[in-house]
Amino acid sequence: MTSDSGGRRLRINSLSGIRVIFLFGIILWHSGLASWKTPVPRLGALGVHFFFVCSGMLEALRHEGTYSYQAGEGLKICLYKYRHMLPTYIMVVVPNILLSYYKGWGGKAITRSVFFHLAFLQAWTTDNAPSLAASSWFFSALLFCYALTPLISLCLDKASKRLHNAYAISTFVLLIAYQFLVSACDSGVFYENSYYCPAVRFFEYASAYALGCFINKTDYVEKPVGGHAGNLIQLCLFGVYLALAIPPSLHWKKMIYALLSMCLVVALVCTRGVVSRILEIQPLLWLSRYQTDAFFSHQNIIWWMIYLLPNLRFRQVLLLDLVGVAIFVVIRKAGQRAYLTLHSHSCRT
Repeated sequence: MTSDSGGRRLRINSLSGIRVIFLFGIILWHSGLASWKTPVPRLGALGVHFFFVCSGMLEALRHEGTYSYQAGEGLKICLYKYRHMLPTYIMVVVPNILLSYYKGWGGKAITRSVFFHLAFLQAWTTDNAPSLAASSWFFSALLFCYALTPLISLCLDKASKRLHNAYAISTFVLLIAYQFLVSACDSGVFYENSYYCPAVRFFEYASAYALGCFINKTDYVEKPVGGHAGNLIQLCLFGVYLALAIPPSLHWKKMIYALLSMCLVVALVCTRGVVSRILEIQPLLWLSRYQTDAFFSHQNIIWWMIYLLPNLRFRQVLLLDLVGVAIFVVIRKAGQRAYLTLHSHSCRT
């Protein structure tokens, strides 16, 4: 399976574009939408559900069939991702730790949480995931998923050789395991909030990865359903998502949100229509390069604004947050260039 073929690249672009839109929904939520007195869509939770489902599908499209299944492969992949994201994470977390100590906002608890997450141990308790370390649980859960991807890929590969429709069955089994863990966490069996639990997020991610492997065995990635049929399928599935996920009066189980996210992902991977073409426009693809920066930094920038400018309104917070993320990206890229320049110079000498 090659990830750079024409059809596969378009599918990846569509998923990257829609992930930017869901990221903007998360930023809206954290900028103050959650505090509105009138009911509003739960954009933060919806965005996180979609992100892990979309990440699982993207990994299947890009890498399924390329793993060597060696013992150290998961660690190697994890360390590569770790080194790639760690500088951005440190840039976000260190200033917030200092702020938390200065303001008395639970500096010790936040520091403890950060070190637990850096070691992939997670705090495993709800009181050790405070808002100022919000990027920590995301960092830990995402790397937890990447580290176990070769293992789940190996299990799926072995199952497919012994069982007909193994990928479809595995998707169903992983979704059931996901719902079981969510129920166990939310009912108090495990002293962990299901929203932060890396095991919960892994099964959400893995179910989408298994579904992606199933789709890879078909011709839909390279030859998607197009024309009027593709437009109809995309518009219908997106309409179902908007009707069931967006209304604030509807509070479905997390399993439903995961399934709805999968419907969107499948629509973009297996069909070709007006929605996917919109999502492939250059501005969205350009913004998708900086998703990691925005995910890590936006909520922490808001906390600094609360400290420096406590009386801001929603629109002001949103605008300044977007500006702050842009400045963060510029600083991060400048630091990266400086490091590469110094490293290149030291190698020459």
